[in-house]
Amino acid sequence: MEALDLAALVGAVFLLLIVIRGAMLPRDYEVARMITLELDVVKVWPLMVDPRQMNSWRSDLRRVMRVPGERDLPAWIDVGVISRRNWRATELVAFKLVRATVENGLFPMRGEARIEITGNEARTIVVFREKGRIDSQFVRVLARWAIGLHSQPDAFLRALCRKFDQPAKITDVEA
Repeated sequence: MEALDLAALVGAVFLLLIVIRGAMLPRDYEVARMITLELDVVKVWPLMVDPRQMNSWRSDLRRVMRVPGERDLPAWIDVGVISRRNWRATELVAFKLVRATVENGLFPMRGEARIEITGNEARTIVVFREKGRIDSQFVRVLARWAIGLHSQPDAFLRALCRKFDQPAKITDVEA
């Protein structure tokens, strides 16, 4: 019984340290990542704005459900292995920008994502920017040290590269 009591005490202390450390981490975060595809921007753009196509190229997702949006803008819920994110497009500029609000249904996270696209018939640059807030101290520790703040943008960009058989050379961009 003493070993069980000791294990419970160690576990409680460990959780307390995680919560304390999480309280010291900033709530707000920004991440920006980029890829370059040797591909016509016209082939890439439809994948950014049509949630129905996401299951065909995003292997990081288990399913994507389209939901009613506002002002004829797309909205969807994507469900991954450890995430469920609610997306609502707030702005679309054809062949240039998708701006959306994002809320994570599994973790207390909310923010804005921007997918910026520039290109021509030979090359397309895709920048995924995410700016958000994580209120839970425990999730802040997970997001910064275990999962990584850039895990969602990177999964999106890697899947896009795989879709077009392109190398996934993901780089940081100034946020």
